[in-house]
Amino acid sequence: MKNYILVDWGPEFRAEHDRVFPGMTAFAISTGLVAVGLHYVLEQHAAGYLPLSVAAQHIEQGRLKRVKSAPVFHRPVYLVYPSDPQRAAALADALSGLRALAEEW
Repeated sequence: MKNYILVDWGPEFRAEHDRVFPGMTAFAISTGLVAVGLHYVLEQHAAGYLPLSVAAQHIEQGRLKRVKSAPVFHRPVYLVYPSDPQRAAALADALSGLRALAEEW
């Protein structure tokens, strides 16, 4: 696809992307860095999959458009934390906040 950047979010995303777009092998550019992908899409008026958390403000400003018919990809979120029981309350608060954000999205 001409003027399409592949922002590779990792093996799970790439496998799903390849499954949904089986014949798509040539990209204008490919990167593993969202910031590079965003810059390219904005500067070159290109297309690409970007995390909504990164693209949302640009969509609101009219600088990007969301393609309604495009497949949606989801990224898993992982949390790693120490098992120190003294930090249990702070961790519970943080997890509660993350869950609230996830529900909003």
